[in-house]
Amino acid sequence: MQYTAGNKAQHEYTLDYLLQFNSAYSEERRFALAMLKDLTETDVNSARHLDDDLLLFMKRMNSYLKNTVVILMSDHGVLPKKVNPTRYFLFFHFST
Repeated sequence: MQYTAGNKAQHEYTLDYLLQFNSAYSEERRFALAMLKDLTETDVNSARHLDDDLLLFMKRMNSYLKNTVVILMSDHGVLPKKVNPTRYFLFFHFST
């Protein structure tokens, strides 16, 4: 499994950031999109490392999920070559 700093996996940083985002804007309308592609970029079997962390994330998100749609998607799997090394984040904050 790939790590970025210390013993924390890359996807854990993303999930933690999503929690912080929802906490900071809990009273506002918001939209977030995160792609957790690092684990499966070279081996689709590595996706199993995300299972427990994603379950914990969803449990921690429970208090923020009123009137919310959560969509979990998968893509085509391993690419034959590295297309774009950039991680994707997209966050919107809607003020009323």
